[in-house]
Amino acid sequence: MVDWDCGPGNMFIDNAMRYFTNGEMEYDRDGEWSSKGTVRQDIVDKFLSTNKYCNNVPPKTTGRETFGDNEGQELINECLAAGCDKYDTLATITRITAQNIIKQYRTFFPRFGISVDEISEVYMCGGGARNPTIIKYLREQLPDTKIRPLDETGVPSDAKEAVSFAQQAMEAILGRSALVPINSDSLVPNTISGKIAPGRRWREIMRSSIRFGEGRSTLPTAKEMIVERPYTAWKAMQAFD
Repeated sequence: MVDWDCGPGNMFIDNAMRYFTNGEMEYDRDGEWSSKGTVRQDIVDKFLSTNKYCNNVPPKTTGRETFGDNEGQELINECLAAGCDKYDTLATITRITAQNIIKQYRTFFPRFGISVDEISEVYMCGGGARNPTIIKYLREQLPDTKIRPLDETGVPSDAKEAVSFAQQAMEAILGRSALVPINSDSLVPNTISGKIAPGRRWREIMRSSIRFGEGRSTLPTAKEMIVERPYTAWKAMQAFD
């Protein structure tokens, strides 16, 4: 199991939408704008071949410090200078995001002994999972792979980080290392993720942890994660009262 941040995600797309609508639209709903444009493949290939982060070897992590508004504006300016209209620009920038995902798969998976052609399923989450333009390209490039929304696993895509942090917190309290041998957050294998800052209910949590472990020094790896959907933010706040 390996993990890393692949690239710009929706940051460039959202930036372009704000630019062309004077901030009235935050994202390309249903990929409507990108579906109306023509991709400038030369701009796509140039970006993916020269961008340092996209070509760095994993493990790696990134964010707006690499793919922020300034970098997004440079891409917009390049598209406009090449004669693109707003739809062509969105189509080109969206292709950068989609093609980079495939680039990451084909370039780096073999380093970890993973054959891209043998990937049976890809689960999508975030805004890209709701962008038909991105999904269409991924399905064209991975015809034998099922592209599915993360929600089908039982984990709501909008809550994936909350769920993953809760799972990591449980593992840290139980003293178990991360399931990912080498990941974007730690270069040292078998590292216990996170730092514990005791709060008001610390003793109660520790008592629950001891009961959960039934006195065993180690626990088997969790095979299944169940998210109780009725557990709302209001219930979470009540738990700390």
